[in-house]
Amino acid sequence: MTIDYRSSLKTLLRAREVGRRCRLMLSTMVCNLLGIVHMAWLSVKHSPGTHNVKRLIVLGFGGIGNHLMLTPALRGLKKQNPSISIHLLTHCPACRDLLARNPHLSDISVTPFPGRRDFLQAIRFGRALRRLKPDAILSAAGTNPVTGSLIAFFSGARLRIGEDWKGRGFLYTHRVKVGPDIYEAEQNIRLARRLDFADVDCVTRLHLSPQEFEEGKAYIDNLNIERGKMILGIHPGSGNEQSWKRWPMDRFIGVAAEISRIQPIFPLFFFGPDEQHLASRLLSDSHNQYAAYIGGESLRMTAEVIGFCDLFLSNDSGLRHIATALGLKTLTIFGPTSTKKNHHNCITQRAIFRKDVLCRPCHYTTWWLACGDRRPCLGLIDEGDVIRELSALIDYSMRSRQTSR
Repeated sequence: MTIDYRSSLKTLLRAREVGRRCRLMLSTMVCNLLGIVHMAWLSVKHSPGTHNVKRLIVLGFGGIGNHLMLTPALRGLKKQNPSISIHLLTHCPACRDLLARNPHLSDISVTPFPGRRDFLQAIRFGRALRRLKPDAILSAAGTNPVTGSLIAFFSGARLRIGEDWKGRGFLYTHRVKVGPDIYEAEQNIRLARRLDFADVDCVTRLHLSPQEFEEGKAYIDNLNIERGKMILGIHPGSGNEQSWKRWPMDRFIGVAAEISRIQPIFPLFFFGPDEQHLASRLLSDSHNQYAAYIGGESLRMTAEVIGFCDLFLSNDSGLRHIATALGLKTLTIFGPTSTKKNHHNCITQRAIFRKDVLCRPCHYTTWWLACGDRRPCLGLIDEGDVIRELSALIDYSMRSRQTSR
């Protein structure tokens, strides 16, 4: 049996969709006309070459995962041109802290970005960047093309690179088509290839210092884990603003109980500072059977501890992206979000989702959560399915250990 809530959209929502599509057609026509004028102007002026870029500004987009999926592109840019100065602008203070030790960035600044339709603010924002005298601006994958191209154009950068959707990135000098079914790290690499770029893999990386490594080790040593057991990190949250991503908490507890019974596993739960209610529920339900790490002031402190786990089980969350960037084997439970965009499919990074729920992924679609609070894409994922996938990942990890010896 298949489930598809797209057919349940109400008449009012469909009427709104007709109006939205009319506005979309009109704005697409305007953007494409402006794009033709801009391309004609570039042909007279001569399109700028991509060489001799010394100062690059990258407009970061989204949250923790989005910024970590920028790291392969940064690596390729710096590898090809070691003298290039890369300045990342982000609206996310936690992302700044997380990438603070990235060797490919020269500087990171936190600044509020203009809204999607605040075009005057985007122009002012771009003009404020003129003082940095950028040679090029690269808008990360997912950045609104109108806002991003306006900022880039008014910054005075001769090279302006970003995604184009229906002609909306008309002020970019180098455009890449939006790839909704492409892994976001690969899409960022496609954007970076518009500059001098050395081919790299799309593996995300997070860099910890020796001192941070020792701090993480000290925390793990204090847990007194039985020798020979692997540590399974578990993040049942996703931040309060994205609670719609969450698989039920009681099922995470059930998986932890069963997997620790049949495998040499020690479950270590992770919670963000706004997820303490989940931690309280865990400790009350499990009778202190498991350890719980509750993040505090610094996200890097959480990353220190995650780095000592052997495997990681979670929703599609920022901590999952941290685990991936630290080289852990991961199993991610996907509901409304896209596995193609947010997941690098390989033998050490696995995803579990319902193929028979045809309306998923609904994130960024017109039928967004048409199911209301039911979310069958998450509710129908059984504990047994997760345990089987997790056991396969554990077996692979154990074979890898034996081979490495």
